[in-house]
Amino acid sequence: MRPLNHKKHSKILEKIQVPYHILDFRKAESGNLNLIVQNDELVSFVGEVFTAFEDIALEKDIKFLFLSPKNEFDAWFDNDKIEKILYNLLS
Repeated sequence: MRPLNHKKHSKILEKIQVPYHILDFRKAESGNLNLIVQNDELVSFVGEVFTAFEDIALEKDIKFLFLSPKNEFDAWFDNDKIEKILYNLLS
């Protein structure tokens, strides 16, 4: 069996995640969405998510940059929710 290429792997993950995003949306609408916030370094966290999309951008010849005015920014946020938001924006 040969390994999946990045594009196929991304499509499979996207299809798996859709029902979870719908459930989270419904929880948010009903006021039942729980946030698990922690103090973390936001710039590197966002940079890691952007890195996951670099190959796709390269394949599609899309100029893809993540620029931040600060090298580090400590903030309180829910890692899972921010990651989902960024993946949805970049997909």
